[in-house]
Amino acid sequence: RDYVFGSGKCETIRSFIDNVFSHHNLDWEKYVITENVISNEVGIAGDPAALIQHLNWKPNYTFADICIEMANADLDFELDNE
Repeated sequence: RDYVFGSGKCETIRSFIDNVFSHHNLDWEKYVITENVISNEVGIAGDPAALIQHLNWKPNYTFADICIEMANADLDFELDNE
């Protein structure tokens, strides 16, 4: 049996970018070139229903938490490897 880890909520690349840049008090539109692709994107959602039903699993982190943790890990890596 395969399981999908997710919140069941639809998220987009734009919401990822918004979360990361907002956390650092930056306006992402000053740093990201989109060529209008981002305005037409479709969000995706992982359905964790089987995990919840069969394994009594539940998400402990929000999408925003994961975005920030990923961005901070990348920033730490870059700073450590300058």
